[in-house]
Amino acid sequence: MIYQFETINIGGIGIQNLNQYMALDKNDGSQVLSMKIGPFHCLFLGDASSIIEEKIVRDFPNLQVNLLKVSHHGSYTGTSNQLLEMYRPQYALISCGKNNLYKHPHPNVISKLEAYGLKIYRSDRNGMVNLYFKDQTFNIEA
Repeated sequence: MIYQFETINIGGIGIQNLNQYMALDKNDGSQVLSMKIGPFHCLFLGDASSIIEEKIVRDFPNLQVNLLKVSHHGSYTGTSNQLLEMYRPQYALISCGKNNLYKHPHPNVISKLEAYGLKIYRSDRNGMVNLYFKDQTFNIEA
């Protein structure tokens, strides 16, 4: 079954919450947002695990993803090979604190992202990242 959720349009930006699945874990209940700005597509995974990623890949096979906000600060519980293989994003954002208690992001997640050739931006190393969209162009500054 292919799901179609309502898109909210705000100033030319289209946003959909893709995670409307029953979740036993509070992290899996987090919002997963697809955002379209002109020709550019972003997928924000919140804290969703690979369980939710599998459902999203199954239910949204035609989703386009240029930029992936990696799930759960780069925890080993998310960012599945299946998701990376299906969507083939070019950029990855990882929100994680420097020297954090959980040692996020997990080295296996970084290895996966590198293996798929993503340009990785990490808040613990790059600080704040700015995304710029103008006309049909996109730029990231760290």
